[in-house]
Amino acid sequence: MSLGVGLCGCGGQQKDELPYHKLVAEVLDPNRISLLDTPQSEILSSYDRTGGNNDYSNYLREGPGDWKVLADLKGPGYISRFWTTGGHSRQQRFRFYFDDEKKPRIDATVETLRTGAFPFLSGLSRYEQGCWWSYVPIPYSHRLVIMGEMERPPHLAKFFWQVNYSSLDGKSIQSFPRAFTEADRQTLEAANRRWTTPPYMDEPFAAPGESVRVEAGTSAILATLLGPAVIRRMEVALAADPGEPVAKQETAIRQCTLRVSWDGGAPSIEMPLVEFCGRVWDCPGYDAMYLGFRDNVYTVRFPMPFREAARFELINHGPVALDARVRLNVEAGQWIEGEQGYLHAVARASSPRQVGQSHTILHATGRGKFAGCVLGALSLDNSWWLLESDERIRIDDETQPGWHGTGLEDYFNGAWYYKNVLTRPLHGLVQKIPFRTVQYRLHGVDARTFSSAIDVAMERGPNDASRGWLASVAYYYLATPHAAQAGSTRAQDFVDPLEQATIMSVLTDYERLGDYAGAMRYVDAFLARHPDLAYAPVLRLRKIATVERLQGIEVARPLYEAFLESEDDPTAKQLARLLLWFHESPDHAILSLFCSPPTRAYLDDKLVGTTTDSRLFYAFPVRLTPGRHVLAIETTHRRYPDWVQACLRTHDGMLVTGDGWRFGVSPVGPWKQADFDDSSWVSTGNVIREGPPSAPDVMTSVHPFVDMQSMPIGIWGPKWPREERQGVFRGVFDHPLAQSTHPSRAIRLTKAPESKINRLEKGRK
Repeated sequence: MSLGVGLCGCGGQQKDELPYHKLVAEVLDPNRISLLDTPQSEILSSYDRTGGNNDYSNYLREGPGDWKVLADLKGPGYISRFWTTGGHSRQQRFRFYFDDEKKPRIDATVETLRTGAFPFLSGLSRYEQGCWWSYVPIPYSHRLVIMGEMERPPHLAKFFWQVNYSSLDGKSIQSFPRAFTEADRQTLEAANRRWTTPPYMDEPFAAPGESVRVEAGTSAILATLLGPAVIRRMEVALAADPGEPVAKQETAIRQCTLRVSWDGGAPSIEMPLVEFCGRVWDCPGYDAMYLGFRDNVYTVRFPMPFREAARFELINHGPVALDARVRLNVEAGQWIEGEQGYLHAVARASSPRQVGQSHTILHATGRGKFAGCVLGALSLDNSWWLLESDERIRIDDETQPGWHGTGLEDYFNGAWYYKNVLTRPLHGLVQKIPFRTVQYRLHGVDARTFSSAIDVAMERGPNDASRGWLASVAYYYLATPHAAQAGSTRAQDFVDPLEQATIMSVLTDYERLGDYAGAMRYVDAFLARHPDLAYAPVLRLRKIATVERLQGIEVARPLYEAFLESEDDPTAKQLARLLLWFHESPDHAILSLFCSPPTRAYLDDKLVGTTTDSRLFYAFPVRLTPGRHVLAIETTHRRYPDWVQACLRTHDGMLVTGDGWRFGVSPVGPWKQADFDDSSWVSTGNVIREGPPSAPDVMTSVHPFVDMQSMPIGIWGPKWPREERQGVFRGVFDHPLAQSTHPSRAIRLTKAPESKINRLEKGRK
């Protein structure tokens, strides 16, 4: 294989060895998470052995030259997860030596691994959030040595890494193949398809489900089932009466507790229903492999085996009746082969008053398996320092945690305080606003099992010294049903002092995850809490723009016109007129800029507008003619935080900053297209900035232009030869009806509506 992954030659499989494709099928089978007899997942990481916070560049031992040994594993076994930030650049190199061979079977840089080339397919392995993660199983028969090359200068490397592995004592296994069989390819490709097709495991329900009404202050039985059986999916969908606001039902479901009993015992799950389905705090809707909620439907896909009986009950603690439809996918009369566990879950929250104490995610006794968690983290220190927390998992008779991570976001397959929200089958970041995050990690392939006890804790910043709220939901299986644990302070009881300042970051997260209806409900709840804010009229206008996003301008136009008739705020009225102006002619377009340093934007050598304040979102009206156009953003060097973010909305879609943009150093003086020399310009590649905004900037001017802040990505130039020179970011696009003469250099417009114009100052009319 090429692309720097040194898989070559043709190795033969020994008799009775477990072939690679069968290992892949077993390890990546999502239904095996409920089995208790799966191999134990261990971890090696670069955490600071001295107890400090320097969780990088700590190795097992020295290797030859600049090489360091990360792991020296005795077989048989396999790696289930590999995660690393690399060093100072994506040229960080790795070598995997199998079975005392002199030549590595895998010899690659982070840059080559991120391409998605076989077998590191993009659903199972990615470079994102400033790190590379992989769930591609890497088996070894007798021994595996992993080395990393230390980059120079060493003080810049800061090389973080984690290796999850499992031993297969008493078994014979084929080492990572030198050449892949057709069965290997088909199995990996099938797993990759499953991991890249949300919602991953859903099958049609066998029945339409039962309608349930839970009156205020009462409880109702959702289902009573006889075993043996396995519940594959549980779904609770809001079913509001005609004319009743969905928001009212959403409020009602948040006041409901789910109670689940197995085999006639005491309840093993007793916690808020929305938290059981993965909703910690008011985060956008998302779908993970085993849980999720979207479009008023709350879903759990963890396999739930039981032998004799299962009972689901919903308790309504609120003042409003809940109407819902409940559906279950049940395989009756079945008990999965192997030792099954019973699903349990517990919600916990801890407050800033508990400085000096780690946050307990799970403490459980008995025989079982930790299946994952959802975690919300809110720092009150006006920094991301709370993310410098290490996860620690101690099992059975361990005096020190056998599992020790390198940082909160590292555990959730992120790095460097994350970039932007995203969701993957087994991990995701579903909210990131200053200084609050909600994230999940599910141990479908690398679960920690235990024989008698387990403690899972998240450090509260280095030395547990950070002030902040932490709220979690832990999912775990036990060999026998245990009574539900009492959760601590309700997760909803947190207070975010930056809530008013970060409203645009919240709405951007909702849009990036496609939860536009949820964004409108959030605006409603936000305005109910803060009805007198100066920018409240602009948020009401944004709701109309969201209706346009979902249903089109013909539905939204009368709403805009009614807004203009009823609204007194001059800024909001001006913006409503500009939103309508966009639709007056197909030649009308809108350019938005959100940049940390001062910038100037040129369209075909003509100055369109300038920016001066990193907290302000700017937009400018543009008239386009058919043909090829060059959009250039000229800016100056700035120390971190540094970004440019641009969006050109046209009637054919949006041109947004991201991969594919070019960067160059401008000659002295204003930008001129004639100065452009493609051979001297470089791709921005993956130089992507978190947010924006990025700390210490925490707020953005409130505006009503849906998608124009969420779709573009904050980018930055890979090289600045001299700080006094101007840098230019350039995008080329074709307006409809034009003849494309250089299609390979044109950037395809991204299909999606929404817009804005003129400069808005934050929080002011």
